Amino acid sequence: MIIIDKYLQEREKEGRPIRVGLWGAGEMAKGLVNQVMRYTPGMEIAVIANRTLSKAQEAYEYTGHTAEVCQDLASLQAVISAGGLAVTENAELLCEVDGLDLLVECTGTVLYAANLVMKAIENKKHVLLFNPEVVALVVPIL
Repeated sequence: MIIIDKYLQEREKEGRPIRVGLWGAGEMAKGLVNQVMRYTPGMEIAVIANRTLSKAQEAYEYTGHTAEVCQDLASLQAVISAGGLAVTENAELLCEVDGLDLLVECTGTVLYAANLVMKAIENKKHVLLFNPEVVALVVPIL
């Protein structure tokens, strides 16, 4: 962990944290937001996509942050480019927006999540999966 901690501390000092896009705002996702936003310097959850915006906003509020609601790619791109935090109901936007270093799938779904992951990969995005069922579905395809 020391190597990773030093790497993240360096990114924090340089003002270029690892920017994460998160699909989902359930309990697992809220835990991830809490861990990253409160206890992981050098990394931040830049956008949360969830079908219920209030849940995404609550995940940020729990950590003392607020986020801007974005309904389209242009508004999301503006917030991400400015270094802000965003929430959206349109999960596919995370596959298209520039400026995210990693997308994390934490929706608790299988087919919906698999489709998002495939679109992200088509757009050359790095993806982390929390759901083993999605891994079992997507990995053989790859």
